[in-house]
Parts: sequence; structure tokens; C-alpha cells
Amino acid sequence: PDSEKVLSNYFSDAVFIGDSITDPNCLADVRKYWSFLQEWLDITPYVYGIRGREWNDVPRQVEQQNKEHGQ
Repeated sequence: PDSEKVLSNYFSDAVFIGDSITDPNCLADVRKYWSFLQEWLDITPYVYGIRGREWNDVPRQVEQQNKEHGQ
């Protein structure tokens, strides 16, 4: 079976947390990894990465996602 189609049957949304590698506003002219996953898996990405953040910001990013989109 086509693995991309199989994976897309399991989920349609994905949350991405992180730092500048994830931040859509950091180097906006460079495609981010989650945009490839969006295209390949036909998912809706919810991106919460912020440039300069470290691991101690992960709980805040998760909390923000939960407020906006639920668990």
C-alpha cells in the first residue's frame, strides 16, 4: 500500500513545537520540515515553534496548543 495514504488515514492534524527550526517566521523563505509533511501526508500543521526558545518553553507551547485546538 501507499504509505503516505495509509498514514494520512490515521490523522489529519499535527502539532509542531520547537525553536527556530520550527518557527514559520524565522527564515520565512526557507521551507520548514513540517511543510513537507503537510504536503506528503495531507495534514493541517499547527505550528508553535518560536525562534530562540529552549526546552523549558515546551510546556507553554503545549498549553497554547491545548487552548487553541484541544488535546
